[in-house]
Amino acid sequence: MGRRSVRLVAGSQVIYVTGLAVCLAIRPRYLVSANEGGVSNFGVHAVTVVPYSVGFLVSAGLLVAAARAAVPRGAREARFAASLRALAWILVVVLASTYDYQATAWLRDLHLAIAIAASVVQGLIALWVVARVRRGAGDVVALAALLAALVLAGCALAGWLHVLLAAQLVGTVAFGVLLVRAAAGLARGVELRAIRA
Repeated sequence: MGRRSVRLVAGSQVIYVTGLAVCLAIRPRYLVSANEGGVSNFGVHAVTVVPYSVGFLVSAGLLVAAARAAVPRGAREARFAASLRALAWILVVVLASTYDYQATAWLRDLHLAIAIAASVVQGLIALWVVARVRRGAGDVVALAALLAALVLAGCALAGWLHVLLAAQLVGTVAFGVLLVRAAAGLARGVELRAIRA
């Protein structure tokens, strides 16, 4: 894991969050809407579909580039690179399932299943990052924010709260922070091992 990989991971998260922020600026009412479509609402409207799609696709491309540039020098680096590839595919699959998800109940259920699976994978990656890569206070706080966001999203999907979009946005930022900090930590570890060698 080198500095180029860290820059690519950071870029992927900045682009992803920026795409969602642009969508939110265009359609802020979804933040307080009882409609539980969450960020997926941005993928079905002409005014937000472009920034939504660009955010997902460019982020996925940067994650793949980061994984390719990683040159793993150990098991943790190899697992992290594999996680980046998995996250890229998840973004593409979630995006592809978004466009028509409101057309039929079957497509809605498929999209929901894909989104839930994606959230579970993100949660598992985040837990692994904190357990095996970084355990600083910032990482623990970001993990706690992500887990709280996942719980709130689950409550929203159950119909108990109307906070799905807010929970997704908090979870996105928290996960992005963890991902970038993990990449930076792995790069620092590789550099320190090279200096000692």
